Amino acid sequence: MGKILIFEHTSVLGYKMKRILEQNGFQNVELIKDYNRTNLNQSQPGQRPDCVIVDLDNRKQDMIQLIRKIKKETYDAPVISISGASDLSTLKKAIGAGCREFVLKPFESETLVSKVYKVYYEGQRVTDNNESFKMGEFFKGNAISLKWSDDFAIGIEQIDSEHKQIFEHFNRLYSMMREGHGHEYYQELLGFLADYVNTHFEHEEEYQLSVSFQEYQKHKEHHDKFRERIKEIMESHTDQDISDNDLISISLFIKDWLIHHILLEDMKLKEIVKFV
Repeated sequence: MGKILIFEHTSVLGYKMKRILEQNGFQNVELIKDYNRTNLNQSQPGQRPDCVIVDLDNRKQDMIQLIRKIKKETYDAPVISISGASDLSTLKKAIGAGCREFVLKPFESETLVSKVYKVYYEGQRVTDNNESFKMGEFFKGNAISLKWSDDFAIGIEQIDSEHKQIFEHFNRLYSMMREGHGHEYYQELLGFLADYVNTHFEHEEEYQLSVSFQEYQKHKEHHDKFRERIKEIMESHTDQDISDNDLISISLFIKDWLIHHILLEDMKLKEIVKFV
């Protein structure tokens, strides 16, 4: 891995994270205390960051704006946020700004290391020829399962029930991958997703039209992109074996959808439900 930047306002925690990463083989780690620093994307070889860690608990700085700045100046480098707060509002703001992963304080060393490994591999192009993209490394100390909670509930029984189904299928995929049986479940998962895009999306879109949802067209475009991606995946595996990279790729794709679409886009419907 290349360069890692750490934006941490407390010296003790900053140097602790730097030491943890260096002890685990990450040699190019830089601790930044000057949050007004510019030119984060140095042009010299090896200087463009592959991962940026940001502590959200600095109350003297607008950390959400800092994440936006980082994403802009580093050509969308993956950002990991750490925080002692786990409220939904903070999570949504950080996700909206471009954060990919979270570490909650206090944290174990392996938690931080696993998140750094994870965002790095998510950022790589997943192909069968990528020999460095290994299932063992992907799961190294890494818990990527997602549990349904009321934070994801919109308040529409049918839609919430269908959202729970995709959570259940994602977690089943995750469990079977860890047990070495993910390849056996891949086609069944694709079958579920093919049905999901034709039924659940239709239900959501019908509801949005019934309440004159102002962002209907934008929301439908998100759905159409998901439909197209599932179609591409299914067409590419009509007569091919399922590789580890296929499993990793689809698990990351679904997880991204669960967090970014349901938690941000679908949650906009929750405000409408209150008045219907």
